[in-house]
Formats: sequence, structure tokens, C-alpha cells
Amino acid sequence: MNSSAPADRQHFGAGCAQVLMETSLARVWLYRDLTSQPIAQYFAWVSLPVCLILFSAGFVHLIAPQSIGK
Repeated sequence: MNSSAPADRQHFGAGCAQVLMETSLARVWLYRDLTSQPIAQYFAWVSLPVCLILFSAGFVHLIAPQSIGK
């Protein structure tokens, strides 16, 4: 067994957490920057979760189609 495997997993987890935090901060920044345009503000707030949901559904459909039903 490789003794550095747990350290690699921790590093990967920390990297994912950092990316998620930066993405969330960018989303809030964009939402606040568009205060004079409510439609654009709504689109900025809703687009990231929708894209993530669509990506995850597509990924699961490619990897294991039987897990999401037909």
C-alpha cells in the first residue's frame, strides 16, 4: 500500500473545497455587481446551480444510466 494515499486524498479534498469557495464568492460578487439589473442578477444567481445539476445528471447518465432510471 502507498502510505501517501491519505495525504493525497486530503490534498484533493482541500483543493475541491477551495474551488467551491472561490466559485461561491464569484457568484455572490457577480450578484452584487448587477444590482441595477434584476433580471441579470437572477440569471447570475440561478445559472451556476442549474449548470452543476445538469452536469451531474449527464455525468451519471454516461457512467451508470440505470441509476437515474429510463
